[in-house]
Amino acid sequence: MSDIYHDGHRQLHDRFDTRRLADRLDEEIIHDTIAPDDTAVIDR
Repeated sequence: MSDIYHDGHRQLHDRFDTRRLADRLDEEIIHDTIAPDDTAVIDR
């Protein structure tokens, strides 16, 4: 998991019951490398 969310974000996630969604987005969006599909978008 990345450190994209700080404590303030986490408090809001807990308040609105969106922590699981935020964690899932973090898993799907944050990567250590650039995927080939992403490279194509960047090249354009």
